[in-house]
Amino acid sequence: MKRSKTVDRRFLAPPAVLCVLFALGCSCDDDETVVVVGEGVVAADFQSIADYLNDPAVDLILSNMPRHSGNNPPDVSGQYSVSAEIIASSIPGIVVGEDSGNFSFCLGQPAGSSLDARVFDSSIEDGGASSFIEGNGDHFTAYTAFRSVDVAPGTSQNCEIHEVVVISGRREADGSLSDLFIGEGVVGLVGTCLELLVDDVKVSHGTADRTGEGCSSAAGGSLDGVEVVVNNFLKNRMLIFVDYDDIIGPQPFVVFPEELDITQPVVVPPGFFLTAISLPPTRIDIDGNFVEMGEVVGVEFSQDLSPAGSTVFFDLTNQVQNDEYFAPRPTNFNVDPVYAIVNSDLDVPDPLELLGADSGCLCPITPVDVEPNEVDVDLGYYLHTVASNVRFFNFADDTKILPTFEDFVLEEGSGAVELAVVFRELIAGR
Repeated sequence: MKRSKTVDRRFLAPPAVLCVLFALGCSCDDDETVVVVGEGVVAADFQSIADYLNDPAVDLILSNMPRHSGNNPPDVSGQYSVSAEIIASSIPGIVVGEDSGNFSFCLGQPAGSSLDARVFDSSIEDGGASSFIEGNGDHFTAYTAFRSVDVAPGTSQNCEIHEVVVISGRREADGSLSDLFIGEGVVGLVGTCLELLVDDVKVSHGTADRTGEGCSSAAGGSLDGVEVVVNNFLKNRMLIFVDYDDIIGPQPFVVFPEELDITQPVVVPPGFFLTAISLPPTRIDIDGNFVEMGEVVGVEFSQDLSPAGSTVFFDLTNQVQNDEYFAPRPTNFNVDPVYAIVNSDLDVPDPLELLGADSGCLCPITPVDVEPNEVDVDLGYYLHTVASNVRFFNFADDTKILPTFEDFVLEEGSGAVELAVVFRELIAGR
């Protein structure tokens, strides 16, 4: 849950000086005003639906969202990606109507009122709570609790937060969730948590797409290892290696670009090193050979020390440490096929002298009115510098073609640059 030093209490109005009483006790100076905001508990205290409903944080949550009771809830097993807006909050720094409540979670196959439930966040650990579901027809309400451990902003001190999550919504025929309300509440705090208080809550409203199988269907089960989720924002496929100092890692696996991603999270033993290497696209050159386009984009992450039961997210973007890459995506509106040369010396007169493994090839890009599939042609990735450029030449006679762009506009995350090739200028070729 988000934390900051800006206090904004929409549910609670405590005096200026507070002392929160935890389960382990709390000592206060004699000249302080003592206000019991709520007795801190731990996630493991939630072992029934009644335990949830009797908690003050859950009561605050359900006063701002619906509860769907009943003994015949729908099967909502699956992994979900949430898109939501905060509609109520007492969390410092969260602005109602402006901040988003987007995150991912999974629910397992219900067994009576019990089910597996997990929120995907690298700071979350299993706190020993039991998860439950109730409802009727297409409507349901699910309850879960966990603990998260993170460093308090601006300090070197850990803050351990014990939280409950209440999820209410409707299951649609395609497996998605609509009219979705998600409430998160603090039930216990340990360590340095700044202005976060027991019984602080927030509620969001939105929808969720079903993106995978339920919790119990995840390979190995997340409690057996660390669940790795790789978000590939690049335009090319990425080959993922998981390595260790003293054991053999799993087989490498491929993660597709975000819009094509159909992979599921991978569960691996803790203590791994993750490396990602791009798989450059290929095109057919004038001799009928397959040629790899562009440079290989590679990134190595430091060792991950998350414990078993955690979920860790890795984002792959066009920014790799101090290097930034771009991906030219031309569409040929010319009447003839063209070929491209990237990041070459502009003073070299003969385009054929510029061709190399990481600059281009004699690979024809067919006009879009001849081959509709030749839209946003993938030329791979190249280092983006002040001198970055893409030049196009007529495939038949090496005449230079002028595209209709002046500045590179890199798409955030992917580094894609859309280029329209339309004009021709006669320049000596070979």
